[in-house]
Amino acid sequence: MLAPLIDAQAATAAHEAGVGAEIEITLGGSIDPARFPPMKVTARVKLLSDGAARLETMRAPLEAGPTAVITFANFTVIVMSRSVSLFDRAMYFANGLDPADFDLIVVKSPHTEHHMFDSWSEKNFNVDAPGATSASLKSPRTYDLHTADLSAR
Repeated sequence: MLAPLIDAQAATAAHEAGVGAEIEITLGGSIDPARFPPMKVTARVKLLSDGAARLETMRAPLEAGPTAVITFANFTVIVMSRSVSLFDRAMYFANGLDPADFDLIVVKSPHTEHHMFDSWSEKNFNVDAPGATSASLKSPRTYDLHTADLSAR
């Protein structure tokens, strides 16, 4: 499984340990622990980077800050310090990862071009997970910007 994750503390721990190190970290839950509780893992640091990439689609720069590729069990996780647009494969490629090499890939946007994942995958599962935003326009967490009072948010 290949997945992206924003967790500055885990990325920092990986950078401090260095490539090849085995680290015990608490992974995830750094931004929204109420919905996504962190989990303790022992992971191997496979790659470290500055988190710089360029979107395939628009060629716009991405700056994810200190970034690490870590592995544990059958997971490969790209751990970034800052949130960036993840609607194409740029962060994966910039960190030595080709999604086509994995059996399962977490894609955190419903806006990816067909050739990036769908054209070669056997199955595609769309999941509307809880969080700050929702891909579902019918979700109660979305707002009509023309009529909603967003001043309290």
